[in-house]
Amino acid sequence: MGVVTRAQAKSRSSHQSDGEEPPPRGGRGEGGADLISLLPDEILGSIISLLPTEQGARTQILSSRWHPLWRSAPLNLEASGLDRIDKALVSRILSEHQGIGRRFSVSPFILDGRGDSATLDSWLLSPALNNLQVLDFSFFPLFSSIHLMPHSALRFSSTLRIAKFSCCQFPDDAGHQLHLPNLLHLELGSVTISEDSLHSLLGGCPALNRFGLRHIYGFLPWPQIPPSALHFSSTLHIAEFGRCQFPDIAAHQVDFPKIWRLKLEMVTISDGSLHAMLSDADRLHKLIVENAPCLEKLYHRGPCDDEMHISIISAPKLKILGRLTDNISRLELGTTVFKGLHDVRMGTVMRSVKVLTLRLDDLRLDVIINFMRCFPCMEELYIKAHMVRKNKQRRYSHDCSECLDHHLKKLEISYYSGKKSHVEFVKFFVLNASVLESLVLHVDRDKVGSDWCIENQRRQLQLQKRASIGAQIDFAFGECFTYLSDD
Repeated sequence: MGVVTRAQAKSRSSHQSDGEEPPPRGGRGEGGADLISLLPDEILGSIISLLPTEQGARTQILSSRWHPLWRSAPLNLEASGLDRIDKALVSRILSEHQGIGRRFSVSPFILDGRGDSATLDSWLLSPALNNLQVLDFSFFPLFSSIHLMPHSALRFSSTLRIAKFSCCQFPDDAGHQLHLPNLLHLELGSVTISEDSLHSLLGGCPALNRFGLRHIYGFLPWPQIPPSALHFSSTLHIAEFGRCQFPDIAAHQVDFPKIWRLKLEMVTISDGSLHAMLSDADRLHKLIVENAPCLEKLYHRGPCDDEMHISIISAPKLKILGRLTDNISRLELGTTVFKGLHDVRMGTVMRSVKVLTLRLDDLRLDVIINFMRCFPCMEELYIKAHMVRKNKQRRYSHDCSECLDHHLKKLEISYYSGKKSHVEFVKFFVLNASVLESLVLHVDRDKVGSDWCIENQRRQLQLQKRASIGAQIDFAFGECFTYLSDD
């Protein structure tokens, strides 16, 4: 411990008396300043508006500086019915709030009575919701056929950026009155709306980039997606459809030029309509099929370098799957997850899949074995692979024994090089596929010469030892996948 002399203490005292301030102490608990409270009201109001409703209201008790801010901040009012916010409190907040509206969300647990259409109408007419940007409401499903969407919901057309309407009936003239120049996100769930109104509604959203449609009423015998919902401008990036039926004409009317995320949940859709959607979506990054009980064919012709995330939760009748590339960022098949095509966590076995097409940078036996484990009843396998990677000759794998012993009948490989890596890959199937009927190797015409002899390849592949005596082995020129050209 140092010793301070009387002279040193006197010197320090004189310095402070000359106007020198002692060094500041950190933290408000030690006397430091509340720097957040020094921010302008506009910034503090924006911070409050990002908080859930209850937490935003609680900021009033922080200090006298914060007490008036919540009532003048942009309003973020969410009434879920699962907390202390009820109808009376919603009415009180709207009557006392002095700021502009930013977000208003009301769940069916609040709008659960027969007279709640008038209640919602009175709320939407409140000055506290002027300039509203986000509107989200849903009536209780039991009364969805009698609740008319209030006309007051149309007064925010110039400011809305997100709109979600559920379990209500659109007025016949609603779509014709709406022009939503700033709307980016629109969701309709279990709504009743005419084809003309929906067409006008979507036509009035020139900036729309996300659209969701689930179980739309008014189209019999099963809720069917009207053609208007299938043709968008180049702004749409995300589309979600659920609990509905795609019309057969969708194959000729779908127009999603900029779509990058497509979600299908419990839909009825023909193969032609689905493939039209996928082939027109060159920028598709994410495809989610949650429940497609009738889907039999899923074939994507995107670029080979796309990094798509494909998730197929349930498709019990799926027979044809492709074209999968090893640039896929994530492939989920039920509970089986491929991160790329090389890192796999096995779970669900999909016995319905009979045909698989792959486009790979190189032939890798471990990748194919993982697919045979996932699709044990696969009968046809088509592969394009440009590069050569060393494949270690493997012994018979019991993980894929069902596919090799009982089901795999046809194997086609494009860009077969005849080099050792490709020979070892193909030889695995020659020696182990017990019911193989056809093996087709597509080669370049310039490969066939003095150094590349078909008879020499037959010897290297040990065809005399093939597991399936009746297997036909052919060398062809061109590419596989042509059998899918007419889908």
